[in-house]
Amino acid sequence: MATPKRPPPKKKPKDRYTPMSKLHVLLAKAFPERRTSRYDVFDIEWLAIKLKVTDEGVYTWLRANALTMKRARQIVALRECRIELEDLLPFVV
Repeated sequence: MATPKRPPPKKKPKDRYTPMSKLHVLLAKAFPERRTSRYDVFDIEWLAIKLKVTDEGVYTWLRANALTMKRARQIVALRECRIELEDLLPFVV
């Protein structure tokens, strides 16, 4: 008797605490002191508050790996930012 074929394994969802995109990695480098104490990942809520947008707005940029020039300028203008506007230009749409 032949055994039935198994369906291919489902892709694992991304871990909640791994970077979503290259933009996410760059933002973590831009604000190294802004990491959550519990999980040691970039604090997206802090960035959303600073830019006066929702958390979901920031998550949208990270999932799309893109943001607008206006937001790029706002990020670079933050006092704690350690990157230049030129670093964000590849992500500007």
